[in-house]
Parts: sequence; structure tokens; C-alpha cells
Amino acid sequence: PILKSTFKTLESTLKSVEEFSGHFDVQDLMERFTTDVIASVVFGISSNSLENNSSEFRKNVQKAARVTRFQS
Repeated sequence: PILKSTFKTLESTLKSVEEFSGHFDVQDLMERFTTDVIASVVFGISSNSLENNSSEFRKNVQKAARVTRFQS
């Protein structure tokens, strides 16, 4: 049910992007999708990254990713 719900959100996001501009960043969209899946499965929360590109959870994931890259 968790993945099915996230896939439905991805589908509706793609439809709305298609209606408004027809162009989208595939990498950004897949990062947001992955963030939503991880948030749901691992933490049991809804991050809504697909619907809200600037969600708090997504911002924190991006910060953590930047720190990890510089430390490697």
C-alpha cells in the first residue's frame, strides 16, 4: 500500500507537470520520489516531497547528502 500510494502521487505529479509545461527534471523527480518512499518505509512518515519540493524532510535529506559528500 505504501509504494502504491507513492506511485499514484508520482503519476498525478507527472500529469500536472505535463498539463502546465510538458518539461520536467527527471533526476529531481526521481530524487523526490525516492525521498517519499524512504520516508514512508523507513520512518513511517509522509514527507510529501513529490507534492512539495521544499518540504522540511527533503531539505534535511539534501543537507545530510551535502555533508556526507564533503566528508568522503
